[in-house]
Amino acid sequence: MTFRSFSLISSSRLANAIVDISIRPEVYNRLLNEQKRIIEKLGDSINPKILDKMKYLDSVILESLRLSSPASHIHRKVNQDIVVSNGCLIKNGSVVSLSSFSNFRNKTIFGDDANEFVPDRHLSDNRKLKVK
Repeated sequence: MTFRSFSLISSSRLANAIVDISIRPEVYNRLLNEQKRIIEKLGDSINPKILDKMKYLDSVILESLRLSSPASHIHRKVNQDIVVSNGCLIKNGSVVSLSSFSNFRNKTIFGDDANEFVPDRHLSDNRKLKVK
Protein backbone atom coordinates (compact mmCIF):
# COMPACT_ATOMS: atom_id res chain seq x y z
CA MET A 1 0.00 0.00 0.00
CA THR A 2 1.18 3.50 -0.74
CA PHE A 3 1.18 6.32 1.79
CA ARG A 4 2.42 9.31 -0.23
CA SER A 5 -0.09 11.59 1.48
CA PHE A 6 1.76 11.14 4.75
CA SER A 7 4.89 12.97 3.61
CA LEU A 8 3.74 16.07 5.51
CA ILE A 9 2.42 14.20 8.54
CA SER A 10 4.37 12.99 11.53
CA SER A 11 5.29 9.36 11.97
CA SER A 12 2.85 9.05 14.87
CA ARG A 13 -0.04 9.97 12.55
CA LEU A 14 1.18 7.37 10.06
CA ALA A 15 1.27 4.82 12.87
CA ASN A 16 -2.30 5.76 13.86
CA ALA A 17 -3.50 5.30 10.28
CA ILE A 18 -1.79 1.92 10.01
CA VAL A 19 -3.48 0.81 13.23
CA ASP A 20 -6.84 2.18 12.01
CA ILE A 21 -6.47 0.12 8.84
CA SER A 22 -5.06 -3.03 10.44
CA ILE A 23 -7.85 -3.42 13.01
CA ARG A 24 -10.50 -3.07 10.31
CA PRO A 25 -10.14 -5.87 7.74
CA GLU A 26 -12.99 -4.42 5.66
CA VAL A 27 -11.09 -1.13 5.30
CA TYR A 28 -7.85 -2.95 4.42
CA ASN A 29 -9.58 -5.10 1.80
CA ARG A 30 -11.34 -2.13 0.26
CA LEU A 31 -8.05 -0.21 0.06
CA LEU A 32 -6.31 -3.20 -1.48
CA ASN A 33 -9.07 -3.65 -4.07
CA GLU A 34 -9.01 0.06 -4.93
CA GLN A 35 -5.27 -0.01 -5.48
CA LYS A 36 -5.34 -3.23 -7.51
CA ARG A 37 -8.11 -1.86 -9.73
CA ILE A 38 -6.30 1.42 -10.37
CA ILE A 39 -2.91 -0.20 -10.98
CA GLU A 40 -4.46 -2.72 -13.41
CA LYS A 41 -6.03 0.16 -15.30
CA LEU A 42 -3.17 2.69 -15.21
CA GLY A 43 -0.06 0.54 -14.74
CA ASP A 44 2.12 -0.43 -11.82
CA SER A 45 4.34 2.64 -11.81
CA ILE A 46 3.11 4.58 -8.78
CA ASN A 47 3.05 8.30 -9.51
CA PRO A 48 0.99 11.30 -8.38
CA LYS A 49 -1.59 10.74 -11.15
CA ILE A 50 -2.27 7.21 -9.89
CA LEU A 51 -2.32 8.31 -6.25
CA ASP A 52 -4.85 11.02 -7.07
CA LYS A 53 -7.23 8.28 -8.25
CA MET A 54 -7.09 6.52 -4.86
CA LYS A 55 -10.08 8.31 -3.34
CA TYR A 56 -10.74 5.71 -0.66
CA LEU A 57 -7.11 5.91 0.51
CA ASP A 58 -7.54 9.67 0.80
CA SER A 59 -10.75 9.27 2.80
CA VAL A 60 -9.13 6.73 5.16
CA ILE A 61 -6.27 9.13 5.82
CA LEU A 62 -8.67 12.03 6.45
CA GLU A 63 -10.76 9.96 8.84
CA SER A 64 -7.69 8.78 10.73
CA LEU A 65 -6.51 12.38 11.06
CA ARG A 66 -9.98 13.48 12.19
CA LEU A 67 -10.00 10.99 15.06
CA SER A 68 -6.35 11.44 16.00
CA SER A 69 -5.82 15.10 15.24
CA PRO A 70 -2.20 16.29 15.37
CA ALA A 71 -3.28 19.24 17.53
CA SER A 72 -5.70 18.91 20.42
CA HIS A 73 -6.35 22.66 20.45
CA ILE A 74 -6.04 25.46 17.94
CA HIS A 75 -5.25 28.92 19.28
CA ARG A 76 -5.78 32.18 17.41
CA LYS A 77 -5.37 35.85 18.28
CA VAL A 78 -8.39 37.98 17.39
CA ASN A 79 -7.46 40.93 15.17
CA GLN A 80 -10.70 42.90 15.61
CA ASP A 81 -13.61 43.08 18.04
CA ILE A 82 -16.12 40.30 17.28
CA VAL A 83 -19.59 39.69 18.68
CA VAL A 84 -20.40 35.96 18.55
CA SER A 85 -23.86 34.42 18.12
CA ASN A 86 -24.68 34.43 21.86
CA GLY A 87 -23.93 38.17 22.10
CA CYS A 88 -20.56 37.79 23.81
CA LEU A 89 -17.92 40.33 22.77
CA ILE A 90 -14.43 39.04 22.01
CA LYS A 91 -12.07 42.01 22.09
CA ASN A 92 -9.29 42.70 19.64
CA GLY A 93 -6.06 41.07 20.85
CA SER A 94 -7.81 38.29 22.77
CA VAL A 95 -6.62 34.73 22.30
CA VAL A 96 -9.33 32.18 21.54
CA SER A 97 -8.97 28.42 21.62
CA LEU A 98 -10.82 25.71 19.74
CA SER A 99 -10.81 22.07 20.86
CA SER A 100 -10.20 20.03 17.74
CA PHE A 101 -10.84 16.84 19.75
CA SER A 102 -14.36 17.99 20.65
CA ASN A 103 -15.14 19.54 17.28
CA PHE A 104 -14.01 16.50 15.27
CA ARG A 105 -16.39 14.39 17.39
CA ASN A 106 -19.29 16.84 17.25
CA LYS A 107 -22.47 14.93 16.35
CA THR A 108 -24.07 18.08 14.94
CA ILE A 109 -21.28 18.29 12.37
CA PHE A 110 -20.36 14.62 11.79
CA GLY A 111 -23.60 12.82 12.68
CA ASP A 112 -24.49 10.24 15.30
CA ASP A 113 -21.46 8.15 14.32
CA ALA A 114 -19.02 11.01 15.01
CA ASN A 115 -16.95 8.85 17.39
CA GLU A 116 -16.66 5.99 14.91
CA PHE A 117 -14.12 5.41 12.13
CA VAL A 118 -16.20 5.93 8.96
CA PRO A 119 -13.98 6.84 5.98
CA ASP A 120 -16.99 7.03 3.64
CA ARG A 121 -17.99 10.34 5.23
CA HIS A 122 -15.14 11.94 3.21
CA LEU A 123 -16.01 10.43 -0.17
CA SER A 124 -18.59 13.01 -1.18
CA ASP A 125 -17.62 15.50 -3.86
CA ASN A 126 -18.80 18.31 -1.61
CA ARG A 127 -16.57 18.25 1.47
CA LYS A 128 -17.23 21.84 2.50
CA LEU A 129 -18.28 22.28 6.10
CA LYS A 130 -21.68 23.89 6.40
CA VAL A 131 -21.75 26.42 9.24
CA LYS A 132 -25.05 27.87 10.46
